[in-house]
Amino acid sequence: MVHIALIEDDKNMQAIIKNCMEREIRESEKVEIDVFGEAENFQKSLMEGKEYHIVFSDVELGSMNGIALAKVLREKWPEIYVIFVTAYSEYAVESYELDAYQYILKEHMEERLPVILRKVLNKIERERKRFRILKQEDGKEKVFYKDIIYIMKAKAAKYVRYITKNGEYRERNTLETVIRELNDDDFLKVDRSCIVNIKHIYKIKGNVIFMTDGTQIPVSRGHLTKVKREINLRWSRE
Repeated sequence: MVHIALIEDDKNMQAIIKNCMEREIRESEKVEIDVFGEAENFQKSLMEGKEYHIVFSDVELGSMNGIALAKVLREKWPEIYVIFVTAYSEYAVESYELDAYQYILKEHMEERLPVILRKVLNKIERERKRFRILKQEDGKEKVFYKDIIYIMKAKAAKYVRYITKNGEYRERNTLETVIRELNDDDFLKVDRSCIVNIKHIYKIKGNVIFMTDGTQIPVSRGHLTKVKREINLRWSRE
């Protein structure tokens, strides 16, 4: 199931946007759309444990606008695709600075929204096929790439540690082999003992990366220039 949140305080526009989405969703796809009139109510739903994959949000929303909401999502739920639906073109530049996946001007919604929604749905489907099987004491478990926050192996340690949204896993392997087998641009080596998932970085300050689980990871001097370049490239594309 793909869960979509639509945040729009105008009830007439809510119906128009939702209808535009529903026309693009295929009968074979399991998609649920929840509608919110305020960003605060949507955030409360997240805090209560509801999972969302895509958020379509207006910018002008009252006490907590779409820009402020996007900042919270980037820090705590960076895997959510944020799409602004706005009547004001001046918000487009700021939305890219916040890593919003896209923005849609309401006057062009009928043309652009279906295209962007399809692109994101297809991307989510591809992501669900990317996972790693890790052995545990009671068997094996499927760990999705998108849920891996960072991977590390201390000097002389036998096991590689996978720190994920759902807990920690261990695997007897080398970090170099893991990188080669992942073969994924989302994973970035920041020093000889650590790989991070770019999707779970919410800030970089100086030579320190701040991850979504609260971990602060120093970047080695030899990797710093490349790491900053890769992060900037990724954030500018998203």
